[in-house]
Amino acid sequence: MTTTPTLSCETGPLNVRDALKPKAQAAPLSQVAALAKLRLIQGDYTTERLLQLDVLNDPNNLFGRRVVVRGAYAILHAPAGAGKSTLVGQIMACWATGFGPGACGMDPGEGRKLRTVVFAGENDDYDSGEILQAAAAGIVVRYASLGATTEQVLADLRDYVFIVPTEGRVGVPIDEEGHVHNNSFIQFFADTLSTMRDAGLPADIAIVDTYLSVLGDDVCAQKPSSIFLRKHLHPILRKLRVWCLLVHHTNKPQAGQPTRRGDKFDGSGTAELVNAPREVLSFSQTVDPDVWCLAFAKRGKGRMALANIN
Repeated sequence: MTTTPTLSCETGPLNVRDALKPKAQAAPLSQVAALAKLRLIQGDYTTERLLQLDVLNDPNNLFGRRVVVRGAYAILHAPAGAGKSTLVGQIMACWATGFGPGACGMDPGEGRKLRTVVFAGENDDYDSGEILQAAAAGIVVRYASLGATTEQVLADLRDYVFIVPTEGRVGVPIDEEGHVHNNSFIQFFADTLSTMRDAGLPADIAIVDTYLSVLGDDVCAQKPSSIFLRKHLHPILRKLRVWCLLVHHTNKPQAGQPTRRGDKFDGSGTAELVNAPREVLSFSQTVDPDVWCLAFAKRGKGRMALANIN
């Protein structure tokens, strides 16, 4: 009977066939270092982690199916005189007091209260005061049966609503030519949100009213908005875990042209104002002049899960 010869070594008998196989080489240190660097580059985006995420329970989600999330932004556009600031005032007051369904159906749920900071670029202090007082009175009347009182509503507004004037600040800290702008809006925006966080009053939502008042450049050109939104605004929001709503104007209607309603491209300026934001909200008048429609014109259809409202 023929037997397969074996080799002896310190670790014991070894089959010759196995001994003759090329041994697996340890990965070179350069390759190990490169793999480690790749993992650092990927950060939270490794395929293994992405496949395990509970995508229906994002802790950064504020409402809807990940349409409104911390670290992202949306743009709301409406015609001049439509009441954009009044609409925003009602929404943020309802968020502040826990009566979410009154925020045009954008209900965080379970009476959760959200803290909002408004960067006011057009309204003065009396405009802002009038809007807040009207919103507070409306909440007390509408939700009295649910326990809303004047004292509690006013207390919530003091704790959860902050309004800061932009005072003419525009643009970004450093432009593409390397010029430093010490009075830039973006730096003021980041500093304000960081100060609120450090004071133990972290903002959930930032509202910029209006985009044209802080851009400081040509709204019809793509490059200024791309730099402002993608290079500067978005990283700040991701770092501080804040959702931002940019209030914007629509173009003046052209004579003889039909009026479009609820179109995501109604906003004034470059198409980047549709491409860059996660969502586009359109506030427009319906065929009934007394009825207005707030439409989620980009991702919202089927994903917003708006609360039932009249």
